This record gives sequence, C-alpha cells and structure tokens, in this order.
Amino acid sequence: MNRFLVHAILAYLLTASPFLIAKTFTILHTNDWQSRLLGFGPNSNYEPSRIGDGTVGGIARLATLLKAKREAAGQKGAVLVLDAGDFTMGTLFHTITRETGGELQLLNLLGYDAVALGNHEFDFGPQGLGDMIESALREAGSLPRLLASNMVLSENDPSDAKLRKFVKQGIITDHAIIERGEIRFGLFGIMGYDASEVTVSMGAVTFSDPIETSRKMVALLKEKKADVIIVLSHSGVTRKEDGSWGGEDVELVKKVPGIDIVIGGHSHTTLDKPILEGKTSIVQVGSEVQFLGELEMRINSSVVSMQNYVLNAINDQILGDNFITQKIEHLADLVSELILKPMGIRFDEPIAKIESGATRDFEDDVIGNLVASSYKRATGADIGFTPNGVLRDDLHYGRDGIQNYSDIFRILPLGVGEIEDTPGYPLVKVWVNGKELKSILEVLLLAYKVKNESYYPRFAGIEFDYNPLRVPFDRVMEVRLQQGDGSYLVVDLNDENSLYSIAATSYEGKFFWVIPEVSMGLLSVTPKFEDGTPVHDIGDALFDAQPDIKAIQEYKAWRALLDHIRKLVPDEKTHLAFIPTSGAAAHTPMIKRTSLDPQDLYKNATWIQWTATAVFLVSLSVLIFGFILLIRWKRSR
Repeated sequence: MNRFLVHAILAYLLTASPFLIAKTFTILHTNDWQSRLLGFGPNSNYEPSRIGDGTVGGIARLATLLKAKREAAGQKGAVLVLDAGDFTMGTLFHTITRETGGELQLLNLLGYDAVALGNHEFDFGPQGLGDMIESALREAGSLPRLLASNMVLSENDPSDAKLRKFVKQGIITDHAIIERGEIRFGLFGIMGYDASEVTVSMGAVTFSDPIETSRKMVALLKEKKADVIIVLSHSGVTRKEDGSWGGEDVELVKKVPGIDIVIGGHSHTTLDKPILEGKTSIVQVGSEVQFLGELEMRINSSVVSMQNYVLNAINDQILGDNFITQKIEHLADLVSELILKPMGIRFDEPIAKIESGATRDFEDDVIGNLVASSYKRATGADIGFTPNGVLRDDLHYGRDGIQNYSDIFRILPLGVGEIEDTPGYPLVKVWVNGKELKSILEVLLLAYKVKNESYYPRFAGIEFDYNPLRVPFDRVMEVRLQQGDGSYLVVDLNDENSLYSIAATSYEGKFFWVIPEVSMGLLSVTPKFEDGTPVHDIGDALFDAQPDIKAIQEYKAWRALLDHIRKLVPDEKTHLAFIPTSGAAAHTPMIKRTSLDPQDLYKNATWIQWTATAVFLVSLSVLIFGFILLIRWKRSR
C-alpha cells in the first residue's frame, strides 16, 4: 500500500509540474539582415547552387541551414526561430520593399516565429512600413509575429494609420505567447535608445523608454504564466576597454530582472559565445546573414540555463535552397523593371573593375574618398563630405574585381527623399566662409570620438592638418583647397567674406545647422546660398539635378556615385570603368600633426586656444606662487 501511494504521488507531481523533469529547447536566431538576400562578395560571384563559389552568406543558404538545424534540434525539444530586427534597408532589394514586402515574405517562408522591428524598418516612414507589411501579407498570406513593445502610435495621424490597423489585427504586437513542447515562451521586442535616436522618417511614431517598457512586459508575461521570457532587443552591446561587455543589452538585463534570453541586434556584433549576465544569456550574430546562432537552453524547476551555443557560419559549403533562390531572382528582376529600367541599366549589369578590395576601416580612405568625390563632382561643389556611418559596404574584389550596379549600390543604400518619396538620400549644397569651414572641421574631429565611429568624417576637395595636443574645437592648423590641376591652395581661416561650397546628403547636411548647439555655443556656422544669404531649411539646400524642369529634381547619393564611377577612366581589358584603390585614390585628407612646437600650437588659433593657454598659465602661476609661499612659511617656522 505504501509503495502504491508513493507511485501515485510521483505520477501526480510529474503530471502537474512538467519541469520537475528538465526540458531542452533551442533558439535559432539572426539579426540585421539589411536586405542582404545575396552573398558577401560581388553578386556575380554568388552561386548558391554549387559548392565552393568563394562567397559567404545568402538567404538561400540560410534556408538550407535553418531546415537542417531545426530538424536536428527538434529531436531534443522545442525550437524557436527569431530575428532581432533591421531585416530591410541595405541593398537594391529594399528599393521595392514597399511594393513587394520581399524580406518579410522570406522571413515567413523560412519559418521565423517572431521578428522585432528595427530602426531601418522605419526608413520609408510609418506609411512605408505599413505598405511593406501590407504587400507581404498580400503575397504570403501570413507573417511571423512582429514585435514592437515600445512603439507608440498616434491616435489619428494618417502617416501611421496602417500600423494602427495592423496592431488592431494583432499582426504587430507588444508581446506574444508561444506554446511549444509543453513550454510557454513569452516574447517581446524593444527598440533601444541609440536605435530610436537614429530612426529617420518616424512621422507620428515615437518610442517609449525601453527599460520601463521591458519591466512592464516582464510583469505581463509572468502574469500570463510564461515559463521562459525572451526579449528581441534592437539595442546592441559594446566591448569595454578592459575586455568586458557593456552596452544597452547588458544594462537592460541588470535593470530588468526576469529576462531569461536576449536575442540582440543593431550593433552588428558577432558573438561567438553568449554574454552571461547573471543567468541571462545575451546573443547576437553580427549582420547581413553571415551567421546563424544556435542557442541550446534547459529549463528545470523554472530555472532557465544555457547548455550550449554554436555560431554557425553561412558559407559556400552550404547549397542554397532552390525555391528561395528562384524567389530572390524574381525580386531582382522586379528591381530592374521598377527601379533601374528608367536609367537604362539592370540589376546584374557590370559597371566597373576595381584595382583591389577596399574597406570602411579608418585606415582605408578609398571608399570614403570615392563617395565624397562623387558628391563633389555631381554638384560642382568645392568640397564633398560624408560620414563613415552611411558607407554600408566594402568593395569586394572576388574572383576578378568586376562590380555590378547592384554591388555599387550597397555602398550608399540608405534613406528616402526630402520631397520625393523615392529611395536614397538626396544631395544638398551650401556655402560657408573660411572661419565657418574651420568650425565644421573642428566639430567633426571631435564628434566620432564623443559619439561613435559612424561619425568619422570623409572628404574630397580639401586636406587639413590638425594638432590633437590643442584644446577641442581649436585643433585645425591649416586647410588646403584642391584646385583644378590637383594642387592645393591654403584657405584663409579668418576670412568671413570668401565662400566655399560643400556637398553632402540631406541626412548629414542637417549637421551644419546644429554646430552652435553641439559646440555649446563656442562655434557658429550659418549655411548660405551662393550669394551669401542664409539657408534656413534643408529643403532649400537641395541640389537640383535638372534645373531646366520647374520643380526640384532630387539627385540621389547612390545615383551620384554610379554616375561618377561611369565617368572614370576605363580598364584596358574589360573596358569597364576602372576604380583605383592606391595612390591618389587612397589619399588621407585628415593629417594628424602631434606637436608642442609653439608655431603648431597656435597656428590659426582662435580665442578658444588662447583662453585655454591663459587659464593654464594663470593656474600654473598660482601653483608656483603657492609653492613659494609654502616654502617660505616652512623656513620661517
């Protein structure tokens, strides 16, 4: 009888509390697709139907890998497939995403359970995101759960009307419960501080505080009896100087108890093992479909713990899924028809041959010089300027250095027009005097160190010397303007009458207006028209690509780059435009001259450097005088 009673009790406990027996589950995850539907390398080299093409990545290969990993992990327990956002914006495919919802269609075809909305999903505005979702639903019929927990929509603004409709229909939601393998998974998705700060074209959409939102979501999911709580966080992590990990995802876990897993994105960080903050696992797989994360977890008596992690490379040893390949080829054909045909070009048409590969690293000036030169040439400006953050891809040499139009577009894919609802940031052109030019350079020298590396500046048409031993906002020693014959002429940095024109995109051009604010009033810049009158709005500074037509015709940055490359000297063998990557093409416009020589410390110095010197000398004099008094006092005792 006693033995029977024990067996009955055990049977009841096992039935009532399934986690008395540990259960395994697996999270397969990606982040920041960035519309990278094809592989890394020149698009002409990408052949997912064969092994060993020399490229990595590609959605067709991801589909094959996901299927295999899902089947294998399914033998152990429950499986979820998740993405942390920024699935769009980065290649020619995103130019038709409003019409096709192509990336969302693919996420659905690959069997994703839930996807966060990242900042780039809003690059075409809330209306554009609504169009994207609507198009994908029309083609696919269903979508993964779209998580946007701290997205705040307006009550009646027409720009986010479609998003309000999709929230009401439950297509976009602030949380989700997925029951699988006797486990209740609670999921929510957030946009981090930095991601929301760089979200453009938000219209009436705002984002609430991600920390407070996460606390509310965790409490809600616990009320709904979630066994495992997962956040899809488009926020990011950063490596500290001591080698440890920090950043918004780490701070989120510290400040919001109860999160078991963070599927991260936004910072494009490739983690080969999870960051463990307490018992919480934080993962991220870089960007652009180069890796698939495979996180194996265990839940036992409500305790969730990490068991194993594999960062799976998506390489040319994986055969791509044929159906997905055909789907992507169809999307490429649509790009040619809808976007490129009016320009007389095709998605897969060659445009140039590069001398060698080039990157966006600080030490490599080639791509920055190329882009800034294209702005300068397109607008006829004295100076072309671009920050590093808008350069979105390297120049990949591949097998033969041949670049298609679709390869070049990846360098400058971002944005939408100011007055035209078409892909790509338009160019602007403003004039400043010599003194203001120095102020612009001073802020740019500091911005990338204070903010982040995406603010690192690139130029064409000028070169300048700066001394890092001088005080901030007064480090530029000399600026030289390039002449038509390639020589350089020194600019008078105290001249307030002569004007110099600068070309940039509307996105970075807005920076010129906020220099007084970011310099705390120490510097002043007033963007001008050619006649010297102030330009008050970025829309008034738009460069007109076709002045013969009545309305302003925007000149897109990506179009300027393509036009510039087509005008380069052709390669002798291929007769394609030749893009050099050495010599003048790799010239460094910003020249650091670290020096304590008085001439270098005060050359073209303003009141900022002189005031700092005076303060230093007065402070030094006070210290010396105090030291002398101290010695005399000691001797008098």
